[in-house]
Amino acid sequence: MPDLENFSWNLPRVRWSLHHEMESVGLCSRLLDCSRGGCRRHLSDRWAAFGCPASSQTVEPLLAFASLPHLWVRTKHSGTPSVSRPSTHRLTNAGPSMNWLLRFLGSTIGLKVVMAVSGLALFGFVIGHLLGNLQVFLGAEAFNSYAETLQSSRALVWTARVGLLSLIFAHIGSAYKLVMRSRAARPVGYKSHKWLSGRYAVRTMRYGGVVLLAFIVYHLLHLTTGHLHAEHIPCIPAGGGKLDCNAFHNLTTGLRQPLVAFFYIVAQFALGLHLAHGVWSLARTLGLSTPRYDGVVRGGAWAFGGLITIGNCSIAVACLAGLV
Repeated sequence: MPDLENFSWNLPRVRWSLHHEMESVGLCSRLLDCSRGGCRRHLSDRWAAFGCPASSQTVEPLLAFASLPHLWVRTKHSGTPSVSRPSTHRLTNAGPSMNWLLRFLGSTIGLKVVMAVSGLALFGFVIGHLLGNLQVFLGAEAFNSYAETLQSSRALVWTARVGLLSLIFAHIGSAYKLVMRSRAARPVGYKSHKWLSGRYAVRTMRYGGVVLLAFIVYHLLHLTTGHLHAEHIPCIPAGGGKLDCNAFHNLTTGLRQPLVAFFYIVAQFALGLHLAHGVWSLARTLGLSTPRYDGVVRGGAWAFGGLITIGNCSIAVACLAGLV
């Protein structure tokens, strides 16, 4: 059986969308009703119309796809037939709704939705996390009180941690699948590039993501669990269901090491770049970034990413300089 998840992205020279192309040229009825030889001739003619040489590598995958017994064919109100790509997941007893959801989440649009929703939720966490950490400038008592409030409910803390990890894995997984599909669609890159503003962010998103993933792991082991912090003081029970935390000491002593502070600062620049591009992409996806206002939206995205970067870096710089 052909690789249904990737074969439509491996066709050369054309960004091929099987759903829309079959809908536009009416191939669905022809593929199902005509003979195999007639289908091959028809597809060869259509492929040549795109300026691509017809061969078994371009025609046979579509013939194999059309011969599947569970090919979903439907007719819209306009009478134009359309084809939905079948899911690579086996059909379950969960019902049509669950099967539709699995097919949607496995599609390119579904992956983009997952990446956007998970990214938006992580944006909210980043803002809340920054606002909480900025309380370090209010002194040890205020910051320790903030930490004790967060740690007072262990069930809530671990629920939030599991939720955040799920969002991170969903974001990374959907981004990885989209990148792999994009590479398969165009294995040979463009011969020329237009170095427009914002292209730098696009090109470095994947590398910034790797830096952020490494930072998240290090940050958890450094300030959350204390495994990489020699002077880390864990929270201890204080009676009455309360905790006595010395988070101010952990943060300030942990970031007074130059190499550690430098890594934190580099990670915050990667985070700001990631957020700026993510906000701009989300605005475009929602139709908020029209050609007329694209400059304003782009500027707002960069301002948002810059504020997050400055806020987080100010904490590292203040601790390194002994200002807090």
